[in-house]
Amino acid sequence: MHAPSGILLPSSTLTQPWFIVLATAVAFNTIIYLGLTVSKLIPWPHQFHPVRIRRWLRVIGASPAPASELDVATARSGLDLVTQLQQEHQDPFIDLRHRVARASIPQGFALAGGLVVLVTLTGLLFIPEPSMAHIAILLLFGTGLLMTAQVLLRKRFAAITMIWSWVVFMVVLASLLGIFAITSGNEVDLAYMLVVLAAFAPLTLAWGPALVGMGVIFVEVLVAAQIMPVTTGVSWVAAALAAALSSATMLRLRIISVDSLTTKEARTTAMATTDVLTGMLTRRGLITLLPGMASVAQRSGQHVCLVAVQVQDLHLANAQYGTHYGDDVLKSVAASVRATVRRGDYVSRWGDDEFLVVGIGSTPNAEVISQRIDALIERSGVNLGKWPIVVQVSAVAGDPAVTTFDALLEQALPSQLPR
Repeated sequence: MHAPSGILLPSSTLTQPWFIVLATAVAFNTIIYLGLTVSKLIPWPHQFHPVRIRRWLRVIGASPAPASELDVATARSGLDLVTQLQQEHQDPFIDLRHRVARASIPQGFALAGGLVVLVTLTGLLFIPEPSMAHIAILLLFGTGLLMTAQVLLRKRFAAITMIWSWVVFMVVLASLLGIFAITSGNEVDLAYMLVVLAAFAPLTLAWGPALVGMGVIFVEVLVAAQIMPVTTGVSWVAAALAAALSSATMLRLRIISVDSLTTKEARTTAMATTDVLTGMLTRRGLITLLPGMASVAQRSGQHVCLVAVQVQDLHLANAQYGTHYGDDVLKSVAASVRATVRRGDYVSRWGDDEFLVVGIGSTPNAEVISQRIDALIERSGVNLGKWPIVVQVSAVAGDPAVTTFDALLEQALPSQLPR
């Protein structure tokens, strides 16, 4: 089916493959901008986060206020600690790619479904004698894309599942367009296949699924171009290569952008969870890791132990010798505590003059730990010519199935709660 002659361009130009691809790309870009404009007016149907619901329940008095330190941190951050700990991949770069893909692929399904429906209805209005079977199939497929977007938004799926689902749907869409191009002889359907080839890969944020999808769609374009009698196969091969290269380039640029966010996120997290002076975990950093340790201890049938180390009269040392000496004292105590604990224990600076060690096992011997720390501090020589540094050590342990971190902390540092 040949496009009608225009006012400014002759029919011979309008029927050229390069012009059809160019016109399709311009139309696709225009539709995207229209869709983005409409999306600002129509909110996406996101679920309410459980933390927000619990906050509303507390406002109306249906739920008690958070009592533990972990609940306070959760309420302030607006995120569940359990959710924060659920990572799909140990590599932080791949994990963030998966998180971004999980957030963007449902919107990609919605946008693709809307475009398929819109373009199909446009063709129904302006193309003379359209194939009603093709129109019906495309409308059903576009509706299926929209319904899939709703399912992905309302249910939690693994990122790799969503990525491969996106690839499979786009391959099926390209296959339908290729069949329509062969049966109707319409080159516009081939141009739509190139649009799919050029646009789908960046959403995957994964080279493996993207390359598989691009390879399959590329072969489908070549087969359709060879079977159609009105096309020039070589021209469509070049166009398909250009579309695949554009898709791979956009995927690479998006991966670079997401990886740069991973680096920034890692730096921000390190600054928020690492004490600058001692290099230990901060209070926030320790609280974030506690649910994971409690889960490991509960699965192995062991207790969680807590060791509290307090530097006595640090404020007097700061007043007499200056804050620089106080900082040296804290760094010396921190190094001594780190050298005393077992591998795998979490060590944090809990307060100005307090350090906490959390591990798995029975109650440690506080007196032995205190003697080791005193010996290491004396060996460091930080208090030569000044009054001796005195630390107070207390140790407790409890079953994570029946006790809480706050209860253990109150036993170790009874004067420090509530904070």
